[in-house]
Amino acid sequence: MEWDREIFDSHFHIGKFGTQDSAIGMVDLFKDRELVNHKQIKKHMKVNNIVKGLVSPHYTSDLKQSFVEFNPIITDAIGKFKNLFGAMWVNPAEPSLSADVMDSAVLNEKVVALKMNPNTWGKNVTPDPKTWDHDFKNSMENIMDFAAKNKFVLQLTTGLGNAEINRYDRFIEKYGHGQRIHFLHMGGSVTGHVKFVPRFIDWIERDFDVYTDTSRALAFGPHFLIKECLEKSDNSLKRIMFASDEPWGIFQAELALFRHLGLSNTLRYRILFHNANMLYCNGD
Repeated sequence: MEWDREIFDSHFHIGKFGTQDSAIGMVDLFKDRELVNHKQIKKHMKVNNIVKGLVSPHYTSDLKQSFVEFNPIITDAIGKFKNLFGAMWVNPAEPSLSADVMDSAVLNEKVVALKMNPNTWGKNVTPDPKTWDHDFKNSMENIMDFAAKNKFVLQLTTGLGNAEINRYDRFIEKYGHGQRIHFLHMGGSVTGHVKFVPRFIDWIERDFDVYTDTSRALAFGPHFLIKECLEKSDNSLKRIMFASDEPWGIFQAELALFRHLGLSNTLRYRILFHNANMLYCNGD
């Protein structure tokens, strides 16, 4: 079997994102590229040899749009064929809508994760619990308690602004035990990769159940991550997954990076399929 013939894409999107305000006019970021429904997803997976996939909702400046428009697209798509699973959007700044999502998610065995992005939580509200007011804290703890109790993975965006990885330090210390956390984009920038990699290894060595994917990482990032894990923590190699983040990323471009990392066939298989299959499908 070719090394790239069995792939688990652990994070990509479905639905029409629409236009984005560029400050000097509205632009259509993904014209003719988006996977807008389950039929297009199925074709995309077949063409690219994606054996299993995990789809996530888009999010926009309209905090309610992910709940009312994009979450339903996820549930429709994952119900259409066996090898597609879903992450549902929740937001501790929207406790009522998030509670409704969790009530429905627990009844759907194809929903395996809850997704959040700190850049949608409000000005100066970060993963650092010191930035939370009473209501936000209660809402966040309800989400985390639900995820832990029902064995949902928490997908947390990393990147710029409120999502910078160093802002997660106190969050992990206080809430990281007992949670399976998938950090998207392994830091999300040059500085983010540099800050993320040692934290990731340290957290795993301290028994935090954390994972990451390589989507939209700058090319040195996955190389740096894998090199450090090979040298310092074999256990961390079980926590690295492939993701395309389509349409924000491009599947073939993300995959091409792995052809040039000098990895063994075994390690390629782990990252491209096995690790995500263990996290999201219990190896089944």
